[in-house]
Amino acid sequence: MDMIAAEAGVSRAALYQYFKSKEDAVRDVLTDFQERTLFIPRAGEPGLDLIDRIARTNRYYVDYFARNAVLMERVRELRDTLPELIAGKQRVNARWAKRVAEHARKHTRRPIPPAALTLRILAMECMVDDVLREIHVIGNPAFAPYRDDPDTLVAELSRIWLKAVYEG
Repeated sequence: MDMIAAEAGVSRAALYQYFKSKEDAVRDVLTDFQERTLFIPRAGEPGLDLIDRIARTNRYYVDYFARNAVLMERVRELRDTLPELIAGKQRVNARWAKRVAEHARKHTRRPIPPAALTLRILAMECMVDDVLREIHVIGNPAFAPYRDDPDTLVAELSRIWLKAVYEG
């Protein structure tokens, strides 16, 4: 709380005018953090082909995760203590899946039934988060080459997204 107060430029006592407890402050900060993952810029720049658009989005998220890996892990750990964080993560993932599904429906080579498309997107979200966690939190040596070469990581993840979500 002292660190939050210092960062906000207020006294610790003043924070308790906004938050009932330390847990409330943590909950609000982490909920806001989860929502910020949706701020991935749209990759709809004219002239970019589909794989470049996917790669641009993946690049943003890979960099975002790398910068925030410790905080993302704390959010994951706190889900047992603050179960509403699970619901928050699920809401964020559902909103993201809807956004990707809308894009995919416009750009798929063969139509994919809506339920199957949603499952593919949600599975990809989980897979990417787990891969990035293995790289940036756990330090799995099998992923070490990708920690040092994010360009290759982004390229490979983008090819997987393309095949799973866009090529039917």
